[in-house]
Amino acid sequence: MASQIGWRFWRRNGPKPLFIRTNGGGIPASPMNRTRPSKEEALTIMKEILWDLPNRDREGLARFYVDRQPQEEIEVALRMDVDQFRELKASVRAAFFSKTTLVR
Repeated sequence: MASQIGWRFWRRNGPKPLFIRTNGGGIPASPMNRTRPSKEEALTIMKEILWDLPNRDREGLARFYVDRQPQEEIEVALRMDVDQFRELKASVRAAFFSKTTLVR
């Protein structure tokens, strides 16, 4: 399950131009200073992040990314409100980019 979530996450947030944030602007990241992790590296990182989550959160992400259930159904089933689910996705995304040292 973690691999499937990680793969879907990587596909949604995968190879796009990177930018290093500067004072209100950005400069394109060069391969010398920041590169995207490979698919295998990204999956390993995502598995580590997911492993640390409570079962309920992992289940919510699996339903969203793997089973592609509507967010509203997941929130009702897991007794989460809109903000809690959005924060869950944002925190996982932030943890991923923090571990890969990428800026989003």
